[in-house]
Amino acid sequence: MTNRIFFWLITSCLLVSFGVPSWAQKNTNNCDELYQWVVFGDENNEKLLGVKLYQPELLISFYTQNNCQPVWSEEKGAFRKAEVMMAVLDKAEDVVNYHVPAIDERYTEIQTFFLPLGVFQYGDLDKLDVLLTDAALHYSFRLQAGEELDAKSKEELGNKVIRELQAAIKNDNLQDYYINAKAGTLAPPPATVPPPAAEPAIMETLREEKQQVVVDAGIFESVEVLNEQSRILGAPIFRSGDVGTFYNQRGYKAAWHDGKRTSSKGRELIKNLERAGEDGLESADYHLAIIKEQVQLAKNSGSAALNKLDIVMTDAALHYAYHLAYGKLNPKQFGHSWNVDEERVPLGGSLNEALENDKLTTFYNQVKPQHQQYKKLQRELVDYQKRIAKGTWEKVPEVKKLELGMVDDRVVALRKRLEYDRKLPKPLNDVRPNPADSTGMKMDSFFNAKVYDRGVRDAVIAFQKDHGLAADGVVGKNTIAALNVPLDGRVNQIKLNMERWRWLPNDLGTDYLLVNVPSFELNVYEDFDSLVLLKKVQVGKTKHKTPIFNDLMQYLEFNPYWTVPFSIATKEILPKLKRNAGYLTRNNMELLSGGRAINPYGINWANVSRKNFHYTIRQKPGAKNALGRVKFMFPNLYNVYLHDTPSKSLFARSERTFSHGCVRLEKPFELAEYLLKDEPKWSGEKVEKLIERGKNKRVYLTNPRPIYILYFTTWVGDDEKLRFYKDVYGRDEVEKKALLN
Repeated sequence: MTNRIFFWLITSCLLVSFGVPSWAQKNTNNCDELYQWVVFGDENNEKLLGVKLYQPELLISFYTQNNCQPVWSEEKGAFRKAEVMMAVLDKAEDVVNYHVPAIDERYTEIQTFFLPLGVFQYGDLDKLDVLLTDAALHYSFRLQAGEELDAKSKEELGNKVIRELQAAIKNDNLQDYYINAKAGTLAPPPATVPPPAAEPAIMETLREEKQQVVVDAGIFESVEVLNEQSRILGAPIFRSGDVGTFYNQRGYKAAWHDGKRTSSKGRELIKNLERAGEDGLESADYHLAIIKEQVQLAKNSGSAALNKLDIVMTDAALHYAYHLAYGKLNPKQFGHSWNVDEERVPLGGSLNEALENDKLTTFYNQVKPQHQQYKKLQRELVDYQKRIAKGTWEKVPEVKKLELGMVDDRVVALRKRLEYDRKLPKPLNDVRPNPADSTGMKMDSFFNAKVYDRGVRDAVIAFQKDHGLAADGVVGKNTIAALNVPLDGRVNQIKLNMERWRWLPNDLGTDYLLVNVPSFELNVYEDFDSLVLLKKVQVGKTKHKTPIFNDLMQYLEFNPYWTVPFSIATKEILPKLKRNAGYLTRNNMELLSGGRAINPYGINWANVSRKNFHYTIRQKPGAKNALGRVKFMFPNLYNVYLHDTPSKSLFARSERTFSHGCVRLEKPFELAEYLLKDEPKWSGEKVEKLIERGKNKRVYLTNPRPIYILYFTTWVGDDEKLRFYKDVYGRDEVEKKALLN
């Protein structure tokens, strides 16, 4: 075979436009558009939510048999079948391989935007439908495929999967189908399902239009057969589709060798992989041991061995880049709320450009998060890794209480622990207590390490502040627990929180607000990373967790009404109404029915239950209103917002999980004044008068600001001190386990 050949290549991307889906906006031949999409992919630099089709051939056959009609949605049944399939995919072990994040995003977009606007057409083929079908086919194929299948067996299995999936959709037994597929107990597909249709003639024409020059036939042949189960030189290929696209873009030219040996670019790649630990990742995840071994073996092994090594190195390079840019884990796989906007872009083109310009290290530095908080955590991680190399700290023995003035053997261990954490000043000075000291400290020798003196107390207070504890200088159960977290546990906590930053978009906005749930704080930033306001907040109880998401703060509402949520109205207020209907009047509330206020005394509350509670309870503006005097609105799916609260005393607590999910804000008018500083109509004086009148008023922001409600249990403050916070919603352990496995 010559080193210049022509081939037909079916790419992995689907052609869509930003915003309203093209298939839902015009009457076109769905089949023609689908075929064009599958074959030509992202030639216009457009992708289907950044994902890759896994089974393009099966997809074409499946939809051809179905006349390219949607299979997962119908006007009468809406998205019932789609929701069943989404539930099946959510239970898969590796949901990221089945488009789950993109499917969730698209489904939410349709439900919250396209359907209310009336621009979604059930009869047209939407990208949600195609993604679900590709995921369904791919999941079934992977469940039934053996370790190695020849071309004929793959074709036979593909045809079988199509017939089975069509039957499962038709008979409404998708869940049972996948349970049986996983268990290997599938019955033969019904004979009534039509056999695979012949490929349309248009496909041949489209393929002829898609031709590519190949520089190295050996690389082309190896890449052409890559799939999710592929292994080369014993290394599993994690990103087979991205590897194929990478080599396609460079005409199947080797990336990491010069025909005789590993090139300087290859050596630079190895150095970058060796530094993965600096970002909390593991070099072993990127074939490093195999690459190093094969670099030595391939020196005199010829181009075939070098080409195989080249592909393994490309997979490592891309896998590492994606982990740096977007994280190793999918935040939605844990069942926690995580609905933060993120735009994923393919990195193969950027990697090719970096290689052409000899800027590989620059490429990796640019794809990782650029947030200052990430960079600060990276600095702390390196410092902690150096410390762990010198040995960890010893545990402080359990004790009911240690406080100023006590003499206890365990104070010696406490001193050593605080010294390790750089809290206790060194060298130690004269700590003899003054006989007239009002604290009652006992006289002691020039220095006694068992004495809990002021130096120890001040060091304990500093430690408590840096760990989100009540800073009272008393060592109790919670402080002992924080002191005794192993050093490697703190290292892993930093790694996890760096991973969480990789789940976020790199651009949070020039000016934005960020609520960190575990620290119970609101941070307001200007100029990307300049902190201008820091406020205490209260967040949701563990039974009513504040969700993790982002949105756009659009307006403020002064003297707000509080419409009591149904759950609170029926679970908490209804029992009180059964005892005394005057509860509403005492709490400045009104009862509404059909939008009109009605007399609560006219209701026989004894006969009212959760099932027949057809009323709305609303609290009027006032000092006792649950939302206080102002709320900050960013309309969202969760109906969560920032607001004032009459429960001011709770801000003195170190742990502030008190709400039903919304975020309560200390000193809210300072934030209001800041947000309205560019609104000449709303000076502080005018706002004060508005509040005094008790008039309900909505004020829209000229410049709406992004707001992010996030979850970080490590944080470097503006004072450059690293802080650890309690994992109030119990997310850390399960996520750390997944990250480190």
